[in-house]
Amino acid sequence: MTPAGAEFHVYATAAMVAEHAAARIIELARGCIETRGRFSLALSGGSTPKAVYSLLAERHKDAISWDRVHVWWGDERCVPWDHPDSNTRMAEAILLRQVPIPKDHVHLVPVSLAPVECAAAYEASLRAFDAANPLDLVLLGVGPDGHTASLFPGTAAVEETQRWMVATQAPPAFAVRERVSITLPLINASGRAMFLATGVEKAPLVKRARAGVRADPLPFERVRAASVEWFIDSAADGAQLS
Repeated sequence: MTPAGAEFHVYATAAMVAEHAAARIIELARGCIETRGRFSLALSGGSTPKAVYSLLAERHKDAISWDRVHVWWGDERCVPWDHPDSNTRMAEAILLRQVPIPKDHVHLVPVSLAPVECAAAYEASLRAFDAANPLDLVLLGVGPDGHTASLFPGTAAVEETQRWMVATQAPPAFAVRERVSITLPLINASGRAMFLATGVEKAPLVKRARAGVRADPLPFERVRAASVEWFIDSAADGAQLS
């Protein structure tokens, strides 16, 4: 455990990260279904989550009672669902169309609305589902600038203290700038947050995470869910940096 309370699971390869992360999701899903009667998670985009989704759909399709699962998105680009940059498109193709999850348990982000209206509508859906704690697990990545979900350094979205979902913009270097994202109040009210990080470019960020709380935290360092776990490969293991 680190001073910040996070737990790190380090594996030799990115493939092993995906395997163990998938196993952990299954374990958490079973536990939540047994105790709460449901499992509700927020999905993330990116290559490592994509590998996890593939494993859940292909190898572990029968390991979870999908009729008790509710799926949300931690963030989404403001593009149509069939757009190549859509997180929804990836998750549906790789996972959600491959498992027997009820259609009304897949809570799509209403990207046809303007970003501010989209965020407000999605937040309303989350609060209608569970006004106190709608998410049992939030899957998260971390970008080179320290962003997580679509909470980018220096943006108002990072400082939000009340709303659960906001419209925000990615920096100019990103192909799709208009985004909606869950906020730290919602992430930190959730049962668990799971970071997935692979590759040497993530090593400086993992090293920061291992060091614990800083005076100038990046967005990912402000995640304070009840339980925070990192699933990383040896290349991303920041503990090895001098």
